[in-house]
Amino acid sequence: MIALAEKIIHGHRLTKEEDYSIFLTADLEELCTGADKIREKLCGSKVELCSIINGRGGRCSEDCKFCAQSAHHNTNCEEYGFLQQKTFMEGCARASEQGVSRYSIVTAGRAIVSSDL
Repeated sequence: MIALAEKIIHGHRLTKEEDYSIFLTADLEELCTGADKIREKLCGSKVELCSIINGRGGRCSEDCKFCAQSAHHNTNCEEYGFLQQKTFMEGCARASEQGVSRYSIVTAGRAIVSSDL
């Protein structure tokens, strides 16, 4: 595991063709040590925070089996139309005050159309 971590640190990128069965039986402590070496070298010790706001909730026409917002499933999720710009801006300001560096809007549905705005 440590040897693989060192290869990755020095530029090796994993491919679909490689045999990953080693991960099934790897010693957890060694696996974590390798992952930590990679993280430390490539990302350092800082954490970047991001936040999302759900800009439109429920009644989604898509049929994603995992999503509570799909209109195809009875999940009792809160349903609401596209939020007002003021709501987004206030949420963004709060997130920034809390040290968040990225603030994104997600919505139920495949796309945003002009009638949503």
